Amino acid sequence: MAEENYEEIRKRIQKRYDDRAGFFIDLVCFLVFNVGIWIAWLATPEAARAPIIFPALVVTTLGWGIGVLAHMINYVNGEARERAIEEAIERERAWRDGSLLEKPKRDQRVRLSDEGELVEVVEEDEADNYKPLKRRQ
Repeated sequence: MAEENYEEIRKRIQKRYDDRAGFFIDLVCFLVFNVGIWIAWLATPEAARAPIIFPALVVTTLGWGIGVLAHMINYVNGEARERAIEEAIERERAWRDGSLLEKPKRDQRVRLSDEGELVEVVEEDEADNYKPLKRRQ
């Protein structure tokens, strides 16, 4: 069972590294190719430049740039998703182990005053000490 668990964890981690490497390879290829074609176009004498080349360069750069942007969004979203899943798994483990029996409570205690405003209870022993909270405008 330990070997199966190891292989499952290894595959998940390997996929994360492969996704990261794939994104950076795509980004480097985009930058190298596009910088190269633009430098080549700028180095070409103006008389030798075909009028159709400039729009083709723009379309190529924008199209590929949109693809790289989509790849980046997919990569970042996948990383955020993995972190959220790992946090949820840890919370579930803590709940099952009994170390997290209930949802943590906020330190701040408030109550409704006689005037209808939320007021903060400063000390539990002295219920008469209330500090009004700022109202949202």
